[in-house]
Amino acid sequence: MKIMVIGPGRWGSFIAWYLKKIGHEVLLYGLNGTEDFENFKKSRTNGIITLQDDLELTDDITRAKECDVIHVSINAQGFRNVCEELKSIGIKNKIIVTNMKGIEISTGKRLSEVCKEIMDKSNKVAAWIGPGHPQEFYRNVPNCMVIDSEDEDVKELLIENYSS
Repeated sequence: MKIMVIGPGRWGSFIAWYLKKIGHEVLLYGLNGTEDFENFKKSRTNGIITLQDDLELTDDITRAKECDVIHVSINAQGFRNVCEELKSIGIKNKIIVTNMKGIEISTGKRLSEVCKEIMDKSNKVAAWIGPGHPQEFYRNVPNCMVIDSEDEDVKELLIENYSS
């Protein structure tokens, strides 16, 4: 699968590293000038995760059009803006995966509800979250994460392609 991860923070960088490790083609998207993204561009590390040399970094959100799955790992309160940006570039027929917990404070909506409200109806939504810490997963400490979606086919596809 070709996957974009939006958000080069602790979880986003781990998700990108992990998906690359298990064989997927991965783009890690970040905003130029942000500390996490600049560190990755300079040294390929954030002090917790060191990215593979062939994991591509990009500051071009339109590259999401090339991907099958788009993961979002940012502050939950910024999720609406990311959905609006993805909609504005014509994202359709993708799986959008939230990798963060929380609700939108101003509306009380779950992130999946925000995504479905804004994004084209052809997109499917899933959540992939878990207990644990990125540094534990990165060090191969046994742990688990949970994937769910209202669409059973999407859930099964992600479980099959992401399990290790």
